[in-house]
Amino acid sequence: MLDAMAAFTPHDPLSRPVPEGGYQAALRRARPPRRLAFSPDLGLRSVDPDVAAICRAAAQRFTQMNCALDEAAPDFSGAIDCFQVLRALLFADLRGQLLPGERDRISPDIVWNIEKGQQLTADEIISARRERHRLFHRVARFFDDYDLLCCPTVAVSPFPVEQRFPTEIAGEKLTTYIDWMFLTFVVTLTGCPAISLPCGLTQDGLPVGIELVARPHGDAELLAYASLLEQALGLADRVPLEV
Repeated sequence: MLDAMAAFTPHDPLSRPVPEGGYQAALRRARPPRRLAFSPDLGLRSVDPDVAAICRAAAQRFTQMNCALDEAAPDFSGAIDCFQVLRALLFADLRGQLLPGERDRISPDIVWNIEKGQQLTADEIISARRERHRLFHRVARFFDDYDLLCCPTVAVSPFPVEQRFPTEIAGEKLTTYIDWMFLTFVVTLTGCPAISLPCGLTQDGLPVGIELVARPHGDAELLAYASLLEQALGLADRVPLEV
């Protein structure tokens, strides 16, 4: 898909050249990372212990490829609040005009997010933008020493479809409808490429994913690392599950 979609164009300031030969060629050149880090929680909040254990075991598969593995992570302090502000601002911008006529048809969680954005102060927005800049530079410095960061994709195992969202994780009460996704949304603030791979099953047979994060603009390297781990885990013929 990237080989079909990705290209450099002067009309898009965020575009950049593709790797030599394209992304599939990058997969064929795959080499293990030299040094990687694993964190069960990015230092932010609680994670289901079973999810953390499954993901840690998956990350350790890299050590069989002669990779050094440390338990470490960039400093993500302040990232959750930063994301909540910027997400609310985005919702107010994109969906705020719908509230007057369509409130009854919109999920109450989305209504809350739109109204949160509409009530933001200039100081809150400026502070969040500055925190995002600081976070990016902390993460970029982290990748001066590490090739790959691994953590769970989400902090809980799959929950019933009838449940709107988890209300606690490992005994810690959650406050918003997206708290359980904090491990993915704080990474989006950095602009770093990230991918989720199935990495194991809970005792109840529910799938758990591991999130792999690479240095800024390291899309090709990330896909190569993910390909190697996918082969090492041997789960390709076990998912999706038919129940």
